Amino acid sequence: MGKKQTPIFRKLFTTFSAFALIPVICIGVLSLFVYSRMTYRNLENNITDSLNQMSMLIDGKLEEMKYISENFISNSELKRLLRMPMTDETILLLNAELEKVNSMNMQRGYLVTIFGINGQIYLNWLSDGMIYRDPLVQRIKAMDWYPELEGARSLPVWIPHMDNIAGPEQQSRTVLALARNIVNDSLEGEAILGFAVISVPSSRLSDLLKSTSECTYVVDGDNRIIMSQDDEEVGQFLETVQLGVSGIQRSELDGTAYMVGVRANEMGGLYTVVLIPEEELRWQLLVSIALIGLSIALSVGIIFIVAYVMSKSISKPILTLDASMREVQEGELLQKEIITEITELKSLADNFNIMVDRIRLLIAEKVGEEQKRKEIEVEKANAEFKFLRAQITPHFLFNTLNSIKWLAVLHGATPVEEMITALGRLLECSMQKGNDFLSLSEELDNVKAYLKIQEMRYGSRLKSNYE
Repeated sequence: MGKKQTPIFRKLFTTFSAFALIPVICIGVLSLFVYSRMTYRNLENNITDSLNQMSMLIDGKLEEMKYISENFISNSELKRLLRMPMTDETILLLNAELEKVNSMNMQRGYLVTIFGINGQIYLNWLSDGMIYRDPLVQRIKAMDWYPELEGARSLPVWIPHMDNIAGPEQQSRTVLALARNIVNDSLEGEAILGFAVISVPSSRLSDLLKSTSECTYVVDGDNRIIMSQDDEEVGQFLETVQLGVSGIQRSELDGTAYMVGVRANEMGGLYTVVLIPEEELRWQLLVSIALIGLSIALSVGIIFIVAYVMSKSISKPILTLDASMREVQEGELLQKEIITEITELKSLADNFNIMVDRIRLLIAEKVGEEQKRKEIEVEKANAEFKFLRAQITPHFLFNTLNSIKWLAVLHGATPVEEMITALGRLLECSMQKGNDFLSLSEELDNVKAYLKIQEMRYGSRLKSNYE
């Protein structure tokens, strides 16, 4: 059983579609892969940019707190007053000096608390800062960070999360604080003259994060939230975020998956954390899949249309040529005008029409030759018929002459017999059909018969001699 034949249109359409679809699908899959990687990379870049921006903002704030503290601990007049016994005069002088240094700090949200070992206290968050507040001093010395401050000399001690000693009326229940010892640079008196605490309310710090659209936190080394876009979250913990991991990590908060970026701040032991929901990445990927899928679908549609048009343009003249050949097989020798822009098919159609024209001419020639042959055969038959008719008459005459000859013999008419015998000889010679050549003896007999008749006709006037 032979292999099943496939129509040329279907084969061309399938071939064109397959060869066009394979690269389109491959390009689509590759584009999807590349676009997903680019989307993920862009999301990483967004997280990194947000981290850099917010870290710089937070570091700027911390650097400013450090700068403010240095204004106090390096103030020689402040140190001189703290070395002096506490009197009403020194208290007034201390407050006057600190008010010059601290005039703008309160307006910018910084809470300044200074304690001297001589008993003097300065607070910019109370109007009666000159009042001695021994319970406040004892409360500060009872905090867990104070032993670190005692051994830190002039180095800064950062307290990321501290109860606001100024009270909740100062914008926030908790603060970010910087504590530093005021070191005596004179050979006289105690080595440590006191300490200064510069603090900023957590709610005021959190305002720095509200300028970004990403979910952003600042946490300490224990994952405690120090700053948040939502003030209610300050003091809570981001337990699922790993602070020591570089790069982008995945974390879940309240059942929602996030892509998380972490960057350590330059000071304060703080970390800036940026979270972007994976749903955003998933949504971007779905959008890219939809766009690429739509592009592939449009490409497939265009491919099918182009494949159909091309297959039709190639198969139609071939099918027309095939139908014309079938008509030729059935005896219809008609030329067909095949319209095509394909050079090879146009040449094939022209050659087919030339072939049909030649076959038609050959058939016409063959018919003419056959007609001529029949005419020749008819003429030949007529000639044979005439020849037969011509043969019938000599035979009839020959037989008649024989009858006369024998009649002369019976009556003793010898001259008549000889003349009839010679005439019969000549007549018999003319009846030899198809023999173009005679022997010399036969020719001689014919001549003798002819001369015999002539001698009998002319008598003694004609004589013959043979050698």
